[in-house]
Amino acid sequence: MYNAKAYAAASAASPLAFASIPRRDPGENDVQIEILYCGICHSDLHAVRNEWEYNSPTIYPIVPGHEIVGRVTQVGSAVTNFKAGDIAAVGCLVGSDRTCPNCRSGLENFCPNMVMTFNSPDPHTGRATYGGYSESIVVDQHFVLRVPANLDLAAAAPLLCAGITTYSPLRHWKVGKGTKAGVVGLGGLGHMAVKLAHAMGAHVSVFTTSPSKQDDALRLGADEVIISRDANQMAKHAGSFAFILDCVSAQHDINEYIQLLAVDGNLTLVGAPPKPLPHALQLGVAAWHASAAASQPASSAVAVWGWARRVTARLASSVANWPPAITALDWPTLALLPDSTVRAWPIWSADRPYRPDTALRPAPLLKAPSSAWPTADWLPPSPDIEPSVDCRFSVTLVLP
Repeated sequence: MYNAKAYAAASAASPLAFASIPRRDPGENDVQIEILYCGICHSDLHAVRNEWEYNSPTIYPIVPGHEIVGRVTQVGSAVTNFKAGDIAAVGCLVGSDRTCPNCRSGLENFCPNMVMTFNSPDPHTGRATYGGYSESIVVDQHFVLRVPANLDLAAAAPLLCAGITTYSPLRHWKVGKGTKAGVVGLGGLGHMAVKLAHAMGAHVSVFTTSPSKQDDALRLGADEVIISRDANQMAKHAGSFAFILDCVSAQHDINEYIQLLAVDGNLTLVGAPPKPLPHALQLGVAAWHASAAASQPASSAVAVWGWARRVTARLASSVANWPPAITALDWPTLALLPDSTVRAWPIWSADRPYRPDTALRPAPLLKAPSSAWPTADWLPPSPDIEPSVDCRFSVTLVLP
């Protein structure tokens, strides 16, 4: 063991202060790195202030930091990819069990036993892991990354968290040329998402509550800026986004963004608020063609931190029989909520697309008794949409 200088917090109410922390000596598979730069991530603040206590309580003292770039000073005898003097980087995790199905698939970030760069039990020392707000770190070579020589090292550091956090869903959902993509929030994650989505060729819209951020958003590559507090601006984009990346790390209502998704659109949340989001959650959007013959089922998915479920409603209708009745709903959990309240309203019709005067007009709240769910004919008539056109309805479940 050796001691390293660091910035640490002793409690949730303490400021960061100089400290001396223990680091393990490099083992045969380890890389020792002199830390040159460490980005500041909102995760650092959440952890220092114990704002994620509900699922990841902070172990004090804490040394945050997981956007690390530095120079290799020593390597173990079994290390083959690095040598002293190399520029290397470390991101959000420094260990995993290496045996689970996720690890064997190269998805160590989903390992149930992964070791985070800070505030995780450290299997080597028996203490908590300490992060990049320090002068050096020792990491298994499997979790050390190379840094291209042409990068500005200080600017490269945020790629280790904000960069990969936004790049991963953009790539996974195939955002590219022809994609209308939205980015919610222009902070540490959001500014990176704008640059990446622009580089991928997407049409990028930034949602912000701050008009003063418009110039920055456009400079970073946004094609347009939407002030999310302006209902008229939001209504103009109803049902039009193939992909929205929500980068907000504070409490906010995601329902207004779900209403902006196109059929089969995706909303991915990468910001991690201190507390779970409110229970009133728009679970999904069902699309169908209402005709005298039968309906055509479709679906839309909502992904939350990489987790996705799919909602599909199959509807039957005719010109003489409106509204359509729900005949099946692929969300069995709803049947377990007999006291739930359901709200439904039309948000788009083929012959009158994106009409702000009718698009967001809610229908009366309706009860869905457990005895009738999910076959109850609870969907209200709408004078704004004819049953012979393609329609898309927004369905909100309000939990008791």
